[in-house]
Amino acid sequence: MAVSKAFSVLVQRLSVASRSESPVLLVGETGTGKRQAATSLHRSSSRGQARFVTINCIGITDDRFELELCGSQSSSFEMNRKGALFLAEAGTIYLHEISELSKRSQSLLLRCLESGVYSPVGGSDVIRSDVRVIASSSANITAMVESGQFRTDLFHFLAAVVIQTPSLNDRLEDIPKLAQAMIDEISPGSGIHLSEDGLYQLMQHSFSGNLVELRNIIFRALSQLQVSDGNALVVSDDNVRRALSATGVAGSRNAAADEQAMAVDYMPADAGTENTPSGLQLGAKKVGRWSQGDGDAISASEQVTLSRELDHPAPIGEFETVNEEMAADSPAAGAPLPHFEQPSIGKPSSVAGSNFRSLKDQERDYLIQLLEKCGGDKRAAAKIAGVTLRTLYRKLEGLAD
Repeated sequence: MAVSKAFSVLVQRLSVASRSESPVLLVGETGTGKRQAATSLHRSSSRGQARFVTINCIGITDDRFELELCGSQSSSFEMNRKGALFLAEAGTIYLHEISELSKRSQSLLLRCLESGVYSPVGGSDVIRSDVRVIASSSANITAMVESGQFRTDLFHFLAAVVIQTPSLNDRLEDIPKLAQAMIDEISPGSGIHLSEDGLYQLMQHSFSGNLVELRNIIFRALSQLQVSDGNALVVSDDNVRRALSATGVAGSRNAAADEQAMAVDYMPADAGTENTPSGLQLGAKKVGRWSQGDGDAISASEQVTLSRELDHPAPIGEFETVNEEMAADSPAAGAPLPHFEQPSIGKPSSVAGSNFRSLKDQERDYLIQLLEKCGGDKRAAAKIAGVTLRTLYRKLEGLAD
């Protein structure tokens, strides 16, 4: 789509990075499409069929960040809130504007990423994670490292691959196609196009807000066209000039929302994938430790929720889904427990001289027989027994006492 050398270099670097599992740090001015670059990178990678989960680090508190990243757990070992590390299993976490994190949040993130394990807030469980991390920063993160505002070790962990997103002033040759793509997005099917003089006005402009600013200019120009020119199909240089001089008139939301709204078509197309605006492949199945065959197909409502690019600290509660309750460690809802004859292992206990055996003996015999039936597969045994794998281990340890 684009013809500029700067954009061609970006496409090439994203293509190379998509073939590795290394963390990626995207740097560049605000509005240069870092979020779209991250989405494109994820979808082109081997993890493209799994989830792409965003945490917006702008203005996030330490406690909120820990909750967003790790989730929370109740005293009954159930996940109250699923964190990004849980949701992005076998997929990608995108940390938008990571330079906004405090030192405490940086330390938590580094600990989770380096160790590959995390513990939900309020819980004692240690859960392994398998995620790829893509981070972005509009600030000069190298200068922040030198001044002590950003942890050196976290920077070097994230900067395995560093990709610069070029400013719009460095890719002026792309403006004609970018502008037309934005017109088609804002006013689909209208047949409206820019005049040559209008394009000249745009290409003479010095952009400070990059793609976000260009989209706002196009939006204002189209608003003027629709109001003053009736059914005109050409955006004139006068329309563009007025749109350039307008400050805050008919603006299309805030900068963060505009960056989110910009179509993935502004970024390189992924070979063999449909250009959907989110990092989630619609109709894909959850993969990783929670995959459970056809029953885990992502629902339509779940697709809509997960495809959001959030403009505020991501409310992980919105990622909750109806039938996602630690699938790998839970039985099917309402599934009856299988019947096994009581094995004659060990000496039965009596209660008050009766023939009843103690619950511990019955449970021990049941678990021994169940493990034999499952060939020693503890995960399968836990599913049949209707308990989590962790609970099964505790019970087996208790029976050994």
